[in-house]
Amino acid sequence: MLLAFSTWFLTNAVAPGLEAATGVSQAVIVQLTNGVQGGFILGTVGLATTGLADLLPAQLVFGASAVAAGAVNACLLFPGVTVWSMAAIRVLTGISLAGVYPIGMKMLFSSVPSARGLALGVAVGALALGSGLPHLFAASFAAAWQPVVATSSALSACAGIAVALVGGRDEVAAPAAVPTSAALSPASAPLPGEAAVAAAAPAATAADADSVRLDVAASPMAASLASPTAGQAGQRRVQGDPGAVERGSPAAHASPVEEGAAPTRGRSSERCGGVLALWQHVPSRLAFLGYIGHMVELYAAWTSFAPLLVDRLASGLNGAARTEALATASRVTFGAFAAGAVASPVAGIVADRWLGRSLTTVVLMALSGSTALWVGFVTSPAAVIAGVLLYGATIVPDSPQFSTAIGELAPPERRGAMLSVSTGLGFLVTMITIATTSLLQAAWGWGPAIALLAAGPAVGIVSMLLLYVRPEAQAMAGGRR
Repeated sequence: MLLAFSTWFLTNAVAPGLEAATGVSQAVIVQLTNGVQGGFILGTVGLATTGLADLLPAQLVFGASAVAAGAVNACLLFPGVTVWSMAAIRVLTGISLAGVYPIGMKMLFSSVPSARGLALGVAVGALALGSGLPHLFAASFAAAWQPVVATSSALSACAGIAVALVGGRDEVAAPAAVPTSAALSPASAPLPGEAAVAAAAPAATAADADSVRLDVAASPMAASLASPTAGQAGQRRVQGDPGAVERGSPAAHASPVEEGAAPTRGRSSERCGGVLALWQHVPSRLAFLGYIGHMVELYAAWTSFAPLLVDRLASGLNGAARTEALATASRVTFGAFAAGAVASPVAGIVADRWLGRSLTTVVLMALSGSTALWVGFVTSPAAVIAGVLLYGATIVPDSPQFSTAIGELAPPERRGAMLSVSTGLGFLVTMITIATTSLLQAAWGWGPAIALLAAGPAVGIVSMLLLYVRPEAQAMAGGRR
């Protein structure tokens, strides 16, 4: 995942050289990142609707997707490439990467069932560090952008070949059959918000360690988190609408599903109902609003790091001085991504063991949002470098905590759909904020453009504090809220 995602922010990393070679403006190059966002959304939707993630071996889907991302990315090297062909290449790169991250998460969760929270933080860290790699390459190759494209393309292809050859377990084995009475008893499947949640939490960890149901999800996090939790490992889905069966009623114990039957796949009706279910379930709605606030800020800020640093460090310089300034800007940008990559698993440990998900995300959003208010206004090279590094370290670690929270809070029969919808909408929001931030920067400058991103974490903080005081929050982080 780390190597394949070196293709995501590629054009953003080589913008100065690409601008000089092709005459495409900086603003247009920044918008090319939106092509990857859109392609990624299309790709994840395609995976969800075709079922390829389950029909084919996971390592082969991952391998083919990573190789495809590298091959498509390399097309930027063709002579006479135009802005429209670059846009098409970026969209196809995003579509290819949709087969890398969700499937990689699926394989990862199958391999380390006893440490999924930490694994999710590590995977998000891989996404962040991989996204920053082209900036490190750009610093190494100075103004030459072609070697950066070639290197990231080769790494992505090598990643795909390695995973396809090494392979791994595609799925966790279905849980062993359990007595119908135990599988369908009220105590075995507590819903968020009920008194049984706290009591069932310790048993949930052990039960979930041996099983996972990965829904065919239209998002990176959905594919990794749509596993049963809170003692639901042995539960069999009742035919018909699960939401229509009252817990404890005779119907709840009269499932026509035979013992030992394979778990039912998520149905299209459940995915279509994901938006409504996500909004109607109040705890999930609050976690979703927190996630959206986070996504308002994340990718727009990531896209702004390099051009902001170039503007502050290289403006007015020429020759060797400008080349060195551009290299410094690339190194600092990579450092910001790397800081977020290191902080992501650390934040996962803090959330799991001490603060819980609500307060961990609140602290991180307060830090990132407050940084957004000033980092675009400073002109001192030292100050802007410090600000970008701080911003990079605090803007990404809360991402896996939001997705984990939604997975923990969601009703079991809607978990996959709600995770799919939430992350899909989150990436859609990033397309809007990337475009808006670029337009505002051209009109008002970096200060106001980045400062307005703080509105996202402000909404997220309010939402997560409202979630923290609700009793349903005990379903998160083993009762730590």
